[in-house]
Amino acid sequence: MALIYQHRRKDTGEIFYVGIGSTKKRANIKSGRNKYWHNIVAKVEYVVEIIEENLTWENACKREVELIAKIGRKDLGLGTLVNMTDGGEGAHGRRFSKSTIRILSEKKLGDKNPMFGKKPGIKSIGGLERLRKFHLGRHHSEETIKKLKQIAQGKDYSGANNPKARKVLQYNVEGFLIAEYNCIKAAADIVNAQPSNISSACAGRVKTVKGFIWKYGTKKNQLLKLL
Repeated sequence: MALIYQHRRKDTGEIFYVGIGSTKKRANIKSGRNKYWHNIVAKVEYVVEIIEENLTWENACKREVELIAKIGRKDLGLGTLVNMTDGGEGAHGRRFSKSTIRILSEKKLGDKNPMFGKKPGIKSIGGLERLRKFHLGRHHSEETIKKLKQIAQGKDYSGANNPKARKVLQYNVEGFLIAEYNCIKAAADIVNAQPSNISSACAGRVKTVKGFIWKYGTKKNQLLKLL
């Protein structure tokens, strides 16, 4: 059985998070939340509200999707929620019916993915002078020098803009495709993980990251269970 909960700010009364869990404990713990959730609770007090109980896990996932769509995600400019997905994924390791898995997969593929078409920005390195001082005395290839100059001029060569960037595929533990991303950074941002951990999973050095299996994409990605 499962339940639906929401977190509400005490100062404004705004609902800033919607989630599901198998027990009330999940609704009250702070671990496993994204950085935007932590930014809010570090500044204000909040209350935990149990919305619905005694649901099947599949129905809880569907209700979560409906509530997130109704209230709206803040990162998409649609509402007050700091949820970083449209919901329905559930707790890591949960088993879904094949029909539910296909619905979730189709919802996150291609232009339906919240990161589709977005270009991740780069952190400022403090300008050309700091870049020059940092690399003073170092020997780089002509290709590296060219890229460094482009970065200093404000051209973004991080994430999906990197010519060596590879697509990344996200699978649940049962081996079904959930989402595809243009680069490792985009995938890491969505699940609030370190890009290096996603890279390690894609390379086969670790089995899972954040409860998901990760693979580098191919030209022909299909919605099929992994062999």
